[in-house]
Amino acid sequence: MPDFNYNGEHSINISGKDTWTDWHLAPQSRPYVAAPPIKEEYVDVPGADGSLDYTEVLTGGVRYGQRTGQWVFILDNGYVKPFEFQSDILAYLHGKNHTIILKDDPEYYYTGRLTLETKFDAKDYNQVIIKYNLNPYKYPLGSTRTMEWKWNDLFGNTIYYGSFTVRSSMMRNLINSDSSNKTATLTVSNAMSVVFRGQTINLHPGDNQIVLRPGDNIMTFNGSGRVTVDYSLGRKL
Repeated sequence: MPDFNYNGEHSINISGKDTWTDWHLAPQSRPYVAAPPIKEEYVDVPGADGSLDYTEVLTGGVRYGQRTGQWVFILDNGYVKPFEFQSDILAYLHGKNHTIILKDDPEYYYTGRLTLETKFDAKDYNQVIIKYNLNPYKYPLGSTRTMEWKWNDLFGNTIYYGSFTVRSSMMRNLINSDSSNKTATLTVSNAMSVVFRGQTINLHPGDNQIVLRPGDNIMTFNGSGRVTVDYSLGRKL
């Protein structure tokens, strides 16, 4: 059995559960989250050298795919019984969306789906593999995207930040309390459009950026789906 002279310094927080203190999982190597792949688009032109790069043409910028990878752990058999552990962690983690915080990167969180693989056939130790499929960006822990809507008044439509559901058509006033323009990230679950300053802007599933002027920013969302607005602390790759 491996020596568990380990105190959890490289553990992972999964929606409030710590891989070491809650499950006694010791990572075989320091956990990290893989970089997201670029969504590239190239078109070959007959009779010409190379290819045309359309990666940024349709979207106006580079788009990224899901972060995928895995974390490999050794289970402390002296602390838990493997099959009881398996039932507990499967019920909590397997196939579900979670918020992920690495202890080595404690100021940011990731979101996405996790799956579990267990190997209980080793002679000296049992292995647990957590596979992840995470969204491309990481967000500061203080980001407004984790919060419910902050209403300006009980029955009004003036909102400072958060998430809401659009059914057919909905008007919202996004307040920018700063004295300068601020870029908001609108994350939508389904394709929809928003009418803003007399223009119709198509929103694709995922993250979209819109510049908010100081004060009122009245928008009419058309379509159906969940909208999350984040413009307090932004995001990072």
